[in-house]
Parts: sequence; structure tokens; C-alpha cells
Amino acid sequence: MMGHKLNVWAQDPSVRNAGLTRTLFVSEPVFNGPRNKNVIVRGVKTVYPTDRYNNYLYDPRNHPEEFDSTHCFAVVHQVLEMYERVIQRMGGGGIRWVWGDQPINLWPYAGDDRNAYYSRNERALKFFYFYDIIKGGTVYTCRSYDVVAHETGHAVLDSLKPNWIKTGQRPQTAALHESFGDVTNLLSLMSKMDMCQLIIADTMGDLHTKSFLSSVAEEFGRSMGRKDGLRNADNDLSLSQISDLESHSLSRVFTGAVYDIIADIYDATRDDTKFDPSETLFRSAKKVTQIFTYAIITAPDSDATFRDVALNMLTATKDKSIKNIIWQQFYRREVLTRKDAKVKIPKVITRIPSGHPDDEDDPTVCACCFI
Repeated sequence: MMGHKLNVWAQDPSVRNAGLTRTLFVSEPVFNGPRNKNVIVRGVKTVYPTDRYNNYLYDPRNHPEEFDSTHCFAVVHQVLEMYERVIQRMGGGGIRWVWGDQPINLWPYAGDDRNAYYSRNERALKFFYFYDIIKGGTVYTCRSYDVVAHETGHAVLDSLKPNWIKTGQRPQTAALHESFGDVTNLLSLMSKMDMCQLIIADTMGDLHTKSFLSSVAEEFGRSMGRKDGLRNADNDLSLSQISDLESHSLSRVFTGAVYDIIADIYDATRDDTKFDPSETLFRSAKKVTQIFTYAIITAPDSDATFRDVALNMLTATKDKSIKNIIWQQFYRREVLTRKDAKVKIPKVITRIPSGHPDDEDDPTVCACCFI
């Protein structure tokens, strides 16, 4: 059977309670680089397998550059694989980058800057590094699972909704792009049973306990003096509590709602006499991944709002208890109203976009930065 094992950072080098590293399995062919049909690593030395079984099991202490390259590649692959599987279960044909069949260029060491970004015009995911003036030492954004998954989320969403990234869209459309990145990070972490087990152990089964799951980009956040990471997914923010329309700030409302929906489904279905809590979490996240992906695909092609996606999430499931959880979370955050609980929307799967090469080098297309 084809496949490769690749070592990755569990979260980032500062998060000890998640374990420093873990091993992912990639079932598709991986070539020297590393690279495959969807992703190619750039700007670093070529990475070769570490054994005769074509695995990439580097140690971050002895081979940091090779490890970081492998880590970035594996996380991008895992995110893409997660969404392709759910879209194929919905009857779609998977995901194609917005520019077509050429692989995305992945730059682990893109340069000295306090950021990371996805760029359609460059066909790239770029991760920078910077000096931490608070604790000292260099912070490599490529070493954060959260940052890599977030930026990959931007690339996936751009393939599904290519107009959302353009200038001139509503503030909530830009915020949905940022929220999609953070939600992608959450869902991809919980798409693997080993991480669900770590999450349950870290939180003692209470998802509202501060943990590496809810804290987004811990090392990055600490370099800016923030104790809970750059953003906190487990929040109670409503629209009226956001004083500005900056996309990252506004995105926290939608991300918080999705986090609480996962937590509420987990709490409502948990029965430790029948299933291990980590399995219940895995199942809950899988349900939300399906609902969330459907809601994004069926949302308007331009100027989408939080309400548009929230209403689509309501129609994506027949389970009345899950519908109620979704409505309650978006209602308390002022995204939905009482009338929306009775709104009937036709459940129609739209065509999955297959790339928009005419949009390359479009000056109206923005790069999606992490901060």
C-alpha cells in the first residue's frame, strides 16, 4: 500500500501539553521536496525520505529545516484532504486550486516579517519569521499548526468562493474568510483521533476549559503579549460588542459560534458508557465539518454575510436538536433573529467551482494575512 509517514509539530514549539511532535500518515504519493500534485515546497533545501520506506521522519532539533518543510507540507495536505473528503461525500468532485491544476507554492521561510499569508496572484502560501522582543529568539510562523492550517483554509475557500477575497466585498464577507481559516484549524485538529484524545485529556472533557484547541497561534500571540494566543476561539462575543469592522476582529464572532456549536453537540451526545469522550468529540467535529462546508458552498458567491452562512447551516441537517444548537448560538451572538428559526431555505447543492484561471493577477484580489 502506498503511503508515507511525516513528522509534524503537534501545535507549535511553545505548546508542551499537546506534545511537541506527532506523526501523520499521507496515503498519496509524496516526492522529494517534499511535493505532490497539489503542493510543492519552495525556498529551502530539497528534502528526501529518511528511510527505505520513503517516510519523512525528521527530528526538529537535528534537522530543523527539513522538519519545518515536512511539517508545512503535511498540514497543507491534511487540510486539503479533509475538505476534499467531505465535498466528495456531498457529491462534489473535490477541490481544485482557483488557478487550475498547478500546485500551490509553499514557502516555509519566506522572509523576515511578523506575518503569514495566502496569495492567489503568487499562487503561494508564505510563512515568515521574526524576532520575539518579549522572550527573545526567533518565531517561525511555519512551525505553528494553527497558522499553516489557517492560511491553507484561505486557499481552499478561494477555490470555492473566488469573489469573497476581492476588494469591495462587505466587511462580514472578509470576516468570513478569516473565520474560515480559524475554523479550518479547529476542524482539522479534531479530524484526527490522536488529537481528540489529547484535547480531552487537556480539557478534562470540558471544551470550555482553556486549552491549545481554543487558543489560536500560541507562540505568535505570546510574542505580542497575549496569554491566550493571537485569538481565542472559545469566546462569547456578539456583533454589538465588536467596535470595529476589521476582518480579523469581526471574525471572532462567527468563529466563537462554530466553536460553541461543536462543544454543545459534544455535550449533548456524550455518553461515556457507550463511547470514549474522544470518539464523541471526533464524531461531533465531523458533523460540524459537513454542516459548515455545505453552508459555505451554498452561500452567495459575493457579499456573503454571517446570516447567510448561519441559515445554510440550519438547513444542512435534519436533526432538530442540532438545528436548535445552531440557532441558539447564532441568535445569542445577534447573527440570527427569532424569525430566522422558522425560515425555510431550499436545500440545493450548488456546483463546486473548479478553478477560475481568468482571475490570475487580478488587482482586485487581496492577499489573506494572518494578522
